[in-house]
This record gives sequence, C-alpha cells and structure tokens, in this order.
Amino acid sequence: MAPGGLCTVCRKITDSQQPPTVERAVTAAEAAETNGILARLRRK
Repeated sequence: MAPGGLCTVCRKITDSQQPPTVERAVTAAEAAETNGILARLRRK
C-alpha cells in the first residue's frame, strides 16, 4: 500500500489503479468538500 502522505493528485492516480475502497471514497469526499469551499470563496 502507498504511504498516506501522498499529495492529492498522486493519491488520485494511485486510487485510479486500484478497486474502490473506503479510503478512495474518503478522498473523493475530501475533494468534493474542497471544491465546495473553493466555489464559495470564488462567489464572494
């Protein structure tokens, strides 16, 4: 398994080569949350 200290992009590349896991779901949720925060900041 890859170490947990990977950057988001590296983690996404790694996850795309593996079957769906809980960790992948968490990563997707984090990405969605980050996108939501960025969208909110852009609106202001």
